[in-house]
Amino acid sequence: MVPCDAFITEATFGLPIYKWEPGEETARQIYEWWQGDRDRPSILFCYAFGKAQRVLSELTKFTEQTVYVHGAIAALNDIYREQGISMLPTVSTSDVPKGHKYTGDLILAPPSGYRSSWMKRFKSPQTAFASGWMAVRGARRRRGYERGFVLSDHADWSSLIRTIEETGAKQVYVTHGQNDVLSRYLQEVRNINAQPLETLFEGEGDI
Repeated sequence: MVPCDAFITEATFGLPIYKWEPGEETARQIYEWWQGDRDRPSILFCYAFGKAQRVLSELTKFTEQTVYVHGAIAALNDIYREQGISMLPTVSTSDVPKGHKYTGDLILAPPSGYRSSWMKRFKSPQTAFASGWMAVRGARRRRGYERGFVLSDHADWSSLIRTIEETGAKQVYVTHGQNDVLSRYLQEVRNINAQPLETLFEGEGDI
């Protein structure tokens, strides 16, 4: 960590309820879920950029089986492999012969694929979603998935606090997500001068 006088941090998961387990542990849970029902396809929904590739990499600790992926994920996988990232072998569902039953197979897809026409090729699949949001009780149920796995590349609560303290910054600006909660905690509990920083996204206001 580089010491600094002012530090800007995001706070997507800036609440104490967000505490991540090691990625390998979550991958083990995903693998056991997949292997626990070999009579149906297992569709794991996750973000195409970053999350899917992390799942494929973490799963190498448990298996060498081929995983089928939505087309939106397939193109990005090639880029990661070119950078030397080790992942399970994958086949795009668009390259699979029509009539393949996917029984016992693991398929990765972006959230946009859920309940879409793309899903009609899978007969009675079990479904799950991998995201940091799965740490919130009821999130999986509201989204309609059978299982939820907590996996995120954002910093969790303890990592946010540790990083901020390691910078030694005299002024901290907190943006995106739970910025009001985190900034208030830093001021009242950690005695750090912090304040929310509202940021504009494309299409919001004059930039």
